[in-house]
Amino acid sequence: MVYENDQTGQKAWLGIRMQGLSRELQAYWKVPQSGGIIINKVYPESPASKAGLQAGDVILAINDSALHIQKDEETRKFQEMILAQSPGSSVKFKVFRNGKTFTAKIPLAAAPKSIVVAESYPVPQLGFEIRELTRDVIYEDDLPLETPGVFVYQVDRASPAGQAGLGIGDIIQQINGKPVASLESARKIIENELEPTEKIMFEVLSDRTTRFIFIDLKK
Repeated sequence: MVYENDQTGQKAWLGIRMQGLSRELQAYWKVPQSGGIIINKVYPESPASKAGLQAGDVILAINDSALHIQKDEETRKFQEMILAQSPGSSVKFKVFRNGKTFTAKIPLAAAPKSIVVAESYPVPQLGFEIRELTRDVIYEDDLPLETPGVFVYQVDRASPAGQAGLGIGDIIQQINGKPVASLESARKIIENELEPTEKIMFEVLSDRTTRFIFIDLKK
């Protein structure tokens, strides 16, 4: 993803994963330019997606400035060119696809909220902190946009949660069989379930795999 701070503190966002256009790939695809940005992935509902960009497209220029980027570590140059823009501003891209070039004018959007600044709810009795599930996590983990749950942001390894196997990055989707639709619903379920039971069962999504764990309240 491409981010940028503007004067309001927001970040501009194009919504792609990328790599540099190596000489080998340039020759293989017969790209009429030395270097560029290969799009590896286009995030759903992103500016790039709405503009019709696709994985495998090669960005050759931004606002008529050619991109001579061949190595992955040079992709920062592309990001720096985006840094000159602000959310809402339109950027002209020259794109190569299937032997042809075309121009796309794409308005950049504000980046999705980061998990770092997301609303949080600590559960000291069990030894973990959860946060609302933000879109940056969904994108980076290649999850469906409608994925429900809350994000496990911190876990004390010596706590009941840590001993039960709850891990940072897990997504809690059910608590004692009750669906977790939001941070607020998770808070209500946890507060209601802490007193009457000795153990709480969590259904979590971990590395795209569902796991079930019990947290013992007496530990």
